[in-house]
Amino acid sequence: ENKAGASGTIGMDAVAVGTAKGQWLVEHASPGKVAMLTGPAGAAPMLEQERGFRKVIESKGFKVVFAQPSQQTRERGIKLAEDALVAHRDLVAIYASNDDLALGAAQAIKSAGLKGKVLAMGLNGSPTALAAVHSGDMAATVLLDPVAWGKTAANTVADYLQKKQTPPRFIPMQHRTVGQSEAFDLIPPALREKLGVKQ
Repeated sequence: ENKAGASGTIGMDAVAVGTAKGQWLVEHASPGKVAMLTGPAGAAPMLEQERGFRKVIESKGFKVVFAQPSQQTRERGIKLAEDALVAHRDLVAIYASNDDLALGAAQAIKSAGLKGKVLAMGLNGSPTALAAVHSGDMAATVLLDPVAWGKTAANTVADYLQKKQTPPRFIPMQHRTVGQSEAFDLIPPALREKLGVKQ
């Protein structure tokens, strides 16, 4: 914020991210039971992401049968996904609020012999998650692009300083849903060998 009172916030549009995840699931799975690993309890971005996701899938006949907040770690992802799969072996998908939870869920799905039957979905687009999407362990992730955000922030500041353009109050960060066909190209080339990823 400056003396003229102009201010703009660049941030993740969590509802849009959740909506994108829901749309991806609707396009790639038949309606069925879904488990949700929702992340930290009461955190606004987590609640908004969940809201966007639920709105899309519930209108298409999917049913959330398990929803649990937790820390966003791989260990919690494994444990919660195991619990969800014991209670509902016929799940079609496990939504996770970030990639670490999704990677844990993917591990639990694989251990249960359900790889390919239960889709694990994450958020962040970390190289490890992109490698898991490429190999089919994870179904999809939503890639958040920090480089693009930086450019947006710089351009917004430049427009304000040079053209006196008042920035919008909220500028949503770019995101894209990544499935198996796109994942390889988005893994930084320098990390492909380290992650054991081949085309």
